[in-house]
Amino acid sequence: TVSAEIMQPESRAFHYCYGWPCGASPMRGDQLLQDGSWGRFEPFVFPRYMVSAGEAGGDKKEAGVVQYTSVDGSLTPDGEAHRLYAVRQAGA
Repeated sequence: TVSAEIMQPESRAFHYCYGWPCGASPMRGDQLLQDGSWGRFEPFVFPRYMVSAGEAGGDKKEAGVVQYTSVDGSLTPDGEAHRLYAVRQAGA
């Protein structure tokens, strides 16, 4: 897949765009999955600690790899939980 990322280490922010950032339609047949391109950047937060999605009240553990999207560009439960606006609304 094609994607674009912008990192902001000082604020633990990760701006991600699945697919072509312009959001344009495919021009050739070799541009797989372009129909699912977001066409915009979405801000996410890199967690210091995390509890796996669905584990309410579980022990905190060091955050390792966090999968924000699936191969087709759909947000995973962890991706939804770490979107910057979702984290701000939760007061974290």
